[in-house]
Amino acid sequence: MNFMGNSLVCFVIVGNKSMRTPLNFLLLNLAVADILVGVLVLPVHVFASLYQRPRGLGGQIFCKIISSENISYMCGSVSEFTLVFIAYERYQAVVHPLKVRERITKLKTLVFIVLTWIVSFGVIVSWFFWIELDEDNKCDVKPQLKNIEKSTGDFLGLTSFAGSLLAMCFFYGRVLLTLRKTQLNNPIDRHQLAANRVKNRVVSMLCTVTILFALCWGSYIVVHLLNGFDYGTPASKISWLLIVFNSSINGFLYALFSDQFKNKLRQVYSKCCCFERMVRDEIKMNPEPRHNNNKRISDDCGASQNTKF
Repeated sequence: MNFMGNSLVCFVIVGNKSMRTPLNFLLLNLAVADILVGVLVLPVHVFASLYQRPRGLGGQIFCKIISSENISYMCGSVSEFTLVFIAYERYQAVVHPLKVRERITKLKTLVFIVLTWIVSFGVIVSWFFWIELDEDNKCDVKPQLKNIEKSTGDFLGLTSFAGSLLAMCFFYGRVLLTLRKTQLNNPIDRHQLAANRVKNRVVSMLCTVTILFALCWGSYIVVHLLNGFDYGTPASKISWLLIVFNSSINGFLYALFSDQFKNKLRQVYSKCCCFERMVRDEIKMNPEPRHNNNKRISDDCGASQNTKF
């Protein structure tokens, strides 16, 4: 579900020129981070008891990159920074729509996306040297560095999470107040009401994404403060499952709240069904070479989509 939902989000944004907006580029970055979380977290932490870690150099690499929290924490940081920037983008678009200098452009967004990955990797790069595979084939922090790792991880996790949450609350609070004032001052203007309705749905979607992120990753931080690297406890497994759930649900939220995403996903689904149906018909009825059939089928499905939507 994680890979399918987030891959569809990436496909819709990259494959449709009209969807390549600064906000959607940020949602694309969030989807990529969610895919990595789902691919790495679920098999490693939730099903940890079902596999045996390799030994030797391969085991050390597996421990430092996959089996530890490093990559998961990096993806969580990317998601956190991206959600803050999304909140700031909505704040600028709604509260200060006429400030040209502070407008969020595609170039600024792409630069920010690159910086989020660089900064997030820089935060956890030292931890690659702190964690190793011990004699019992257990991935753990080096004994002499456990206190440093615990204090550093707790400090970075709490300050980053709390700071990001406060920033998002401030930006969305200002956005909601501005939309409320606009609705009260322009109760009869139909065009303004329609525009505000769209903005309200977008803000509602983003607030829901932010709240779910805060609840799921907040529970993980609390469990980490109490249990450290002990992944075997039920609380730890539940916290990881919540993170996987959070990384899987966003694509469905976009389809639920955004008519634009919903229409694009419907087009993708209809085109796939059209292609499959016409392939079956062509195989039965037409002995032409396969590549010619596929080209005509794609053209026919494209024409059908343009007519329908």
